[in-house]
Formats: sequence, structure tokens, C-alpha cells
Amino acid sequence: MTVTQKVSKKSKSKKHLVDKNDSQMSPKKLKKVKAKDTNVEVSTSKHIKEKPKPGPSKNASPGGNKNKRKSIDESGDKSPKKRKHKDGSEPRPAKIQHQDGAPNWKQVRADAADIKNRRKAQNKMFEVGKHMKKLWEEMRMEKCTEDRRRQLVTEVTGLVRGKVPQLVRAHDRARVCESLFQYGTAETRALLFEEVRQQLAELSRDKYARHFVLKMLSQGSKEQKEAVGASFTGRVTALMGHKFGNEVVEAYFRDCASADAQQRMLMEFYGTEFLLRSTETRSLEALCTQQPEKKAIYLTNVRSQLQSLLDKQLLTGSLAHRLLREYLSLCSQSDRADVIESLRDAVVQMLHTKDGARVGLMCLWWGTTKDRKAIVKSMKTYVQKVCVDEHGFMVMLALLDVVDDTRLVKKALLEEMMANIADIVPSEHGRKVLHYLLSPRDTVYFHPTLVATLAEGDGNPTSKKEPAVRRRELLEAVSEAMLKTASIHCLEWMVDSSLCVLLAHILCKCSGDSMHLPLTQLARRTAEPVTSTSDPHLVNNSAAYMQLKKLLQADKQRAADGGTVLFSNLILKELSEEAVLSWIASNRTAFLLVIMLETEVPAIVEKVVQLLQPHIKKLKPACKGAEILKKKVSAAAKQQKAADSGGD
Repeated sequence: MTVTQKVSKKSKSKKHLVDKNDSQMSPKKLKKVKAKDTNVEVSTSKHIKEKPKPGPSKNASPGGNKNKRKSIDESGDKSPKKRKHKDGSEPRPAKIQHQDGAPNWKQVRADAADIKNRRKAQNKMFEVGKHMKKLWEEMRMEKCTEDRRRQLVTEVTGLVRGKVPQLVRAHDRARVCESLFQYGTAETRALLFEEVRQQLAELSRDKYARHFVLKMLSQGSKEQKEAVGASFTGRVTALMGHKFGNEVVEAYFRDCASADAQQRMLMEFYGTEFLLRSTETRSLEALCTQQPEKKAIYLTNVRSQLQSLLDKQLLTGSLAHRLLREYLSLCSQSDRADVIESLRDAVVQMLHTKDGARVGLMCLWWGTTKDRKAIVKSMKTYVQKVCVDEHGFMVMLALLDVVDDTRLVKKALLEEMMANIADIVPSEHGRKVLHYLLSPRDTVYFHPTLVATLAEGDGNPTSKKEPAVRRRELLEAVSEAMLKTASIHCLEWMVDSSLCVLLAHILCKCSGDSMHLPLTQLARRTAEPVTSTSDPHLVNNSAAYMQLKKLLQADKQRAADGGTVLFSNLILKELSEEAVLSWIASNRTAFLLVIMLETEVPAIVEKVVQLLQPHIKKLKPACKGAEILKKKVSAAAKQQKAADSGGD
């Protein structure tokens, strides 16, 4: 085969390399290499033809390849067409420049706004919605009169008639419909409701329309609320698994559904056989008892639904908590352990409902040490909220009962609790947590029902530490912080009928270097002269007077424990001559002196006798307290005299 074409310089320089390796290459590969190097094509018929050289295109400019695009003359005859959007509107305007070349952003924004308005104008509901919103702005103002609001409601009702299902799907128009339902008459609400009646389940899934359904549940009539609940029949499980539908179903279950309706909603989770409304309502426990052969099927169905809600982070409503409580009460120990392991980080988000708090108790009672540790750590930064919650405080009490790692509890929970104690004390439930740290399960401070509930966790297999040891360690961890807080607020708390009980409890149970601070302040205030029963003295406040008596009676135990700070001594030290005379003339203060004598602490008895002996004749016999005090002082004086003579 002869080659008739000329070979380029570059291919000549490489030709010897090809020849050298010819013997090592296959014939097919050799043809390709030679064809590439010699800039020729090898055809299947073994003819060689020259490869066309790249030349200028038909549209190229005469000046060469520098300007590859076709030139356009200034007349604009061949200017490119502007691309338009599907809706017919023009595209976003190009950047308009000043003479110096900088973009004129003000003009760009103005043009963009103009294009946006033209697009909106093409929407049939745009003008209606625009007019509605103007009326709505006036209607929702507080200064709008009732007559004017009725006129606006009538006008807006005429605008939305027949369009409600479409309007409630937009964020701004949905707000208008909500206000219309709120301020409208019963006829207006009925009109709005009838337009969406057939689409309630669908609207509950919508991001904005769900708010309109929630408004109907909060302010609709009883029949309308029942109709909303009826629309959920057979769809409860699907709606509960939806991000927006979950909120609507939970609102109906929590606020509107009767006990029978609630149980019907729960039964849809047990199995598809309970989707029919005609089915008799029964709890999961009753079903498992009546049909034990189907217990595994029911529990499996419930477990799968709960796992789906947990994966989607939708296990936050009372319906899901009720279902979870039923499941944990009936499932096997292995299944329970698996569920608790999955729930331990989410327990803190479930404590706002009664059933959720009960689930939290179960997780603490039946969980492992690792589960309990995770639950404790998950409560960080939420301690105050848990303590003051109506149901959550029970979980905090159970946690103090069963967790053996008191060092972890102190570091993770108690330090935060003591830092926020001033905000916890005003709450009734918060005070119960503090009382429990001081005297766990004491029926003086806790109802027997509450104590019985907490006792259900006794004997669990995880807790190993002795309850008395655990309680002592927890009390030692909070004593000093409680005393410091009491020293700041003691006078304020003492005049409050609820807080004075906690103050006295703290001063009776805690011990530490700060004990003298609150007791000294109370002693100074108590030792003031009593002028009359209307005087704002602590003894004239019935609640404060009862707690003062408790503090004086506690001196006997303090002295037995080796305490040096005694409330009686502090009061006697602060009593002036004038105060002594007023005290023996008042019935309540006379009884306080009697209690000091009844402590039988020698140092206290001696000081009282020494203080009252010169005024023994001034005690009024008509005063019951003074009469008893006179007898007590005389008896104590005789005992001291007999002791002194016996010692001699």
C-alpha cells in the first residue's frame, strides 16, 4: 500500500517510533496509530483519503476566527428574541448601569417589583385577596368598634363566599378566614364550615389551611367539632404520621373528643379491623384479656405505629403518649427494654401530659443504669420547666427516688435547680420537689395517693443503694444552697401563707454554715414589741405564727444533734425590756415563751426564767398563755433552785 499524501513535520518526527514498534502491534492497532500520526483516515476498503482540514465556518467574519459569533448590525433587524416565561411575563430585567458603569440597583428593584405585580395581576384571586386584606387589617384592630366590625364581616363574607377551600390554602388569605370565623356570627361560621366540610381531612394536612381547622376546633360549635372528628375516622394513623395533620388530630383528641371518641381514635392503631365506627370501644388491655390469641398482633401493630412516630419526631402529643403508656404496660420485658432505650433521650419532651409523665416514670423504674443516665442528662437546661410542670414534677420526684448516682444528679440537675430556686419556689409543683428533697414521702407535705404512685417503683432491679443513704446524700448536696436562698428571702417568704411552710421546712431540715443567717433575721423581726393584734408583727400572721412555733420546737432536736445555732437563744438575745413586757401581755407571744421552756434545753430554760422572773407578777391572769407561762416559769425556777441546792 503506497501513501500518496504528504506527512506533516510532527508526524515525521514520530514515524521512527511507529516503525520500531510495528512488529509488536496487531495489524488493526497499527492501522489506527499510523492513521493518527499521518493525519489520514484508513477505510475498510484499504483506501486512504485525506482528512479535511478545519476551515472557517460559513458565518465567520472576514477578519478570521477571532469573532466567532455572527455580527449584528445596529439597525436591530437581526436582534435575538427575548425569552418569555410560560405565564407570558417577561424575564428578570438586566442590570441597568450608570454612566460610570456601576449597576443602577434602584432601577433594577423597581423593574423587578413591576414584573412581580404584573404576574400577580394575572391571578384571578389577586385583586379579591388584596381587597380582603385591607378590610381584614381594619377588622382585627382593637380600636375597631363592634358596629364597624359587623359591617366588615358582612362585606368580607360576600367576598369569600364559594372560595373558602382555595383561600385557606394561602398564608395571608387563611388569616382572613380565621378572623372571619372568630368575629363572625353563627350564620357566618356555618357558611364557612359548610364550604370546607368535605375537605377537612385534606385541609388538616395543609401548611396554612390547618390553622383554619384549628380555629374551628377552638371556637366552633359542638356539632362542628364533632364533624371535624368524624372526618378523621379511618385516617387517624395517617394524619398522626403527617407533620401538620398530627397537630390537628392532637388538638381534637386533647380538647374536643369525648372519652368514647378518644378510645375510637386509639383503636385505629390496634389494627385495621377497628377502622369501622360501629365497633365497640375497648381499651388495649381489655382486648388482650378477651382475645389473648391476638395479643401479639395488637402489640405488633401498636409498636410499628409508635416507631414510625418516633422516627418522625412526632411522639409529642397526648394521643401518642396514651398509646405508649398502654403498650409499655402490656408488652414483654425485652420489648419494653427496647422501647425505653429508644425513648430515653425523648422523655423530657413528653412530660407535659399526664400519660407522658407516666411513661417517664416507667422509663425510670424499668430502665437500666445507662437509660437512667441518659434521661438525667437529657434534662439539662430543662430542670426549672420540669419542676414547675403540672405533671413533669412527678418524674423529678421519681428520679430522686431511684437514681443511685447522686453525684451525677447533683452535677446535672441539682446545681441548676438551686441556681433557679427563686423561680421554682412560687410554683406549687416546684415547692413539692423542694419538700421532697427535705422529707421524701412525708404525708405532712404529700398526699397519700402521690406517695402510693411513687411506691410502685420500689423494688426495681436497677436500684441498689439504700434509700436512706441516697436521701442523705441528696440533702447534703442542696442544704447550703437552700440556706443561702432562705437568708435572702426569709422575711418575704415568712409573711406568705404558702412559702412560710417551705421556709420553716428548710430551716428545720438543713444544716450548714449559713444556718445562722436566716434564723438571725427572723429572730430580730420576731423579737420586736407587740403593740396590738392589728400590728404587722409576725405573730399576728396566723401562718407565720404556726411556723415560728415549729422552729422553736425544732430547737430540741438541734440541741440533741449538737447544733449551736438555736432559734430560741437568738430571740431571747434580741428581746428588749419593752419587748418582754409586750410579750407577756400578748397571748400568742406568751405561748412562744412556753414552747421555749418545753424544749427542756437547760441553757434556754435558764435564760427564759432569768428574763421573766422580775416580771412574774405582771402576767395577766385573764390571758390563757400568760397563765400557763406563769406556772411553767414557777416550776422551772423551783427545779433550778433544787438543782443548785443539790449541787452544793
